Amino acid sequence: HARQGGGRTVAVVINGTKDKQQVSTDYYQEVMPTRKAHEVLTGKDVEIEDMMQLEPRGIMILEF
Repeated sequence: HARQGGGRTVAVVINGTKDKQQVSTDYYQEVMPTRKAHEVLTGKDVEIEDMMQLEPRGIMILEF
């Protein structure tokens, strides 16, 4: 899920399973304008890799 406005993009990536998941970022390239993002829940700046690992029932909120 992603929203764009005011020159900013926020993308939400959710793992709805009880297992760790590897998620390919290829699917999200259209809404991820750069490889650098701010992870809202942790407050950390992150580098977007080709694959992202999400914890069971995990969620990432990325701001670009």
